[in-house]
Amino acid sequence: IEIPDSVEKIDANAFYNCPKLKTVNIKGQITGIGEKAFMGCESLESFKIPTGVDNIGVNTFYGCTALRSIDLGNSLKSIGNMAFYNCTSLGSIYIPSSVETIGTYAFYECKALQSATIGNNVKAIQERTFMNCTGLSNLDLGTGVEEIHNRAFQGCSSLRILDSGNVRSIGYETFKDCTGLEEVNFGQEL
Repeated sequence: IEIPDSVEKIDANAFYNCPKLKTVNIKGQITGIGEKAFMGCESLESFKIPTGVDNIGVNTFYGCTALRSIDLGNSLKSIGNMAFYNCTSLGSIYIPSSVETIGTYAFYECKALQSATIGNNVKAIQERTFMNCTGLSNLDLGTGVEEIHNRAFQGCSSLRILDSGNVRSIGYETFKDCTGLEEVNFGQEL
């Protein structure tokens, strides 16, 4: 689908449950992508967040099981709860330094996710953010992360080494069932 430059916003539920939608090409500059906008688009393979979008809403890409790549752009400030929940083909995620918050369950069950880089302005990894990302083996927390909440990485069985940098607080069952975890390097703040 091609979204013309006359469109300023993709509202909530705009393409909800369009299982055959493979590509979205946004021609213009949009200012927002609403909640559940692409939820259940099982064939969507890639997506580029345009400059000008500062928030990915709750459940925006939930269940986009063919989504392999996402370009978050450089103006995004927040990723909503469950935004990429069960995106089982997503292989890597680079969260730019413009992002300040990542919601709970944001990347839950992204089993193919092997690499995650988190920009330096994220202060907390919320509850269950990366839970059951069984393929996650390469994690760069960034220097801004001070808190890792409950079960944030539970079930990340491929995670081997964690450099926690400036982390001051680690929540309940944060690394439960991380069966491959061999080394955790804590910063001086913990």
